[in-house]
Order: sequence, then structure tokens, then C-alpha cells
Amino acid sequence: MIHHLLLAHQDNTLAEEHHMAGHLYYHHSKSLSHKRQESWKTIWKRQWILNHQMKGLLDQLVPLAKQNGIDLTVLKGMALLPQVYPDFGSRNLSDMDLLLPTNQLDQFCHLILDHLPAELIPVNKWAGDHFKRVLVVEGEVASLTVELHSELFWHLHHQVKWERRFLPELNAHVLDHEDQLVHLMGHWIFQHNFLKLFWAKDVDLYLRHYSQEIDWEKVYRRAEECQLVKSLQMGLWVLHHYFSTPLPSKVERIFRYEGGASWKRWVTTAFLLNRQQAGVRKYVVKHLTKDRLWDAFKYDILWAKNGVEKLFHRSTRP
Repeated sequence: MIHHLLLAHQDNTLAEEHHMAGHLYYHHSKSLSHKRQESWKTIWKRQWILNHQMKGLLDQLVPLAKQNGIDLTVLKGMALLPQVYPDFGSRNLSDMDLLLPTNQLDQFCHLILDHLPAELIPVNKWAGDHFKRVLVVEGEVASLTVELHSELFWHLHHQVKWERRFLPELNAHVLDHEDQLVHLMGHWIFQHNFLKLFWAKDVDLYLRHYSQEIDWEKVYRRAEECQLVKSLQMGLWVLHHYFSTPLPSKVERIFRYEGGASWKRWVTTAFLLNRQQAGVRKYVVKHLTKDRLWDAFKYDILWAKNGVEKLFHRSTRP
């Protein structure tokens, strides 16, 4: 399994750069060397403090949203912490992601600015960022970043009606099991090209908790709608082979991830462990994760255009 490779690696920073140190400390602290134990314990404690502070911020945002008729959905790390992680120190949380309807995005942004010590941060002008707002809220221990989203994937040309369920631990809505899985897989693979292992761990733990409750046919239909079937196929194969994630037998029948697909020779343990994915392998894998090749080339074009605009902006700055 991948986490055994992280534990066996002599360099502490490999696990740290993949944001797995807190998780590994919680589960393997007694078997760590003294130096590694102290280093990862510090990371675990910092994550525990910051994540509780982030939860406190959410406890302010949820009633603010309800009082003003804002339809809020908690995403990714904050949604997963109380569901699949053993404690608040085991998962890195660099920001808190919230989903809102498009027509409420700026309204809620202004409510936060009016009620909390917050600042709106200009986001990258890249086309894929047009559906989000980023705020930094001053906290007791540290500044906290909140990302407000009106969409989850940049490549879709229609607004998806994501299905939700109420999570009592947060007193808020999160995505239902099927949409949660599609979003986590799409974020980890389609959007970030397998970049960080803690995103893989999110899905591994989610499936260990909920795989028997998931309607896998519904997952496939949603993946088809969002053009994320290949991301799901690749992710399920990686989890099954490199994380020993248990999956119901019907999952392979639906997604057919055990076939002889050419992408398997590109997605290796070395690729997954690599901190600085670059070069030909990164480029090839990025394109292989897309259901439509046009989405991959469109992504290239948008980033190239963004890079040229940045360069032009710097060259013309007085």
C-alpha cells in the first residue's frame, strides 16, 4: 500500500508534501523513529488546532446563511472530517470549500464581509476560476481561507443539480454519497492529475465507510453526465491496486477498470509519489484522464492564454 511506502521512505518531507503526516502519525506513532514522531506530532497538533478553528468559523457561517435564505453545501475536507477521519488532526485543511447557487454567490460573499473580519482576495483570472470567490477571515490563531463555489467543474456547460444530505455533525448539508464520490474523484484526478495523496486517502476512507451504501449505477450516470467516467475508472483502479481499497464486485462490472487500458502503464507508484509532477508523463496522464480529448486541449489553451496575459501584465507594469 502507498502509505507503507511513505513510512518506509527516509525523507520525512515526502509524506509532509502529500499532506499525509498527520494521518500517518495518528495511526503509526508508536512505530515511528523519535525524530519523525516529533516532527509529525507537531504537524498533527497544528492541523488539530486549525481544523477546530475552521469548524468554529463554519459554525458562524451556517446560521448566517440560514438567516438570509442562502443554500449552503459543505464540500471536501470539512465535510469529510466528521464522517471518515478519526480526529481533527488527521487531515490537512488549507481552506474550507462551500457550494452555493450562482445567484447567491456574491450575496453570501458580501454577508461574510459585513459580519466577519474578512477580506476578499482577487483570484486568478483564468477562465476556470470565474465561478468562485476567495475570502480570508481573521481567526484567533491564524487567518482562515474560505472558497465559495457556484460550480464544481470548470469544463461543464450546464449547471448540475447536485444532490445533498443533512449531516448533523456540521448542522449543514453535504453532497450525498454518489455525488460526493464523483466530486472527490473529479477533483483529485480530472482537475489535479493525481497530484496529492491525501486526496486519494479521502476517497479511500470514504469508500471504506460507505461503499455498501452507494448506488453505483447512479455514480456512473452522474460521472457520464459530468464527463468524468475515465477519472472514476482510473481512480477506482488506483485505489484498488495501490491502497487495497475494498470495493463491491459490481463496481468493476459497471466501471470496467480492470481492462487492459493503456493508461495503466503511466499511473505508477513513482508517478503517484512524485512531489513535482512534470514532463511527458504528467502531460500524457493529464490528457488520459479526460473523457473528451477536447477538454484536455482546452485546458492547455486556457492555461497558456492565462500565462501570456500574466507575462504581458508584468511587462507593462510601471
